[in-house]
Amino acid sequence: MNAQTLSDLKDKPLFTLTIEQFLELQQSVPVKDSSTKADDMPPKIIGIEEAVKLTGYKWATLYRKTSTGAIPHFKRNGKILFLREELENWLLANRKETTEEALARLDESFLQKRR
Repeated sequence: MNAQTLSDLKDKPLFTLTIEQFLELQQSVPVKDSSTKADDMPPKIIGIEEAVKLTGYKWATLYRKTSTGAIPHFKRNGKILFLREELENWLLANRKETTEEALARLDESFLQKRR
């Protein structure tokens, strides 16, 4: 089918096309890739099951932490939900310094006191 006929088909209402015309028109339309970047990304809002996998805590531990307000969460219709980014930040917030870092910090504070 030539370009002129194809553009004529695109201007016609769909219900007026024959099956052959419809199939030709369908073949001329580029197919979008179904695997988009949004599909590859993890969801921003996760439930407690996914939070168990992410944190390594048991379900009961997470539930207790939500009831005491120790972990960032929100509820929708009685279901506990988490923002993945907030949960990851919460996990990284209580980093303990290594022995080397503690000694370096103490050495620095000792040297500053002597000045």
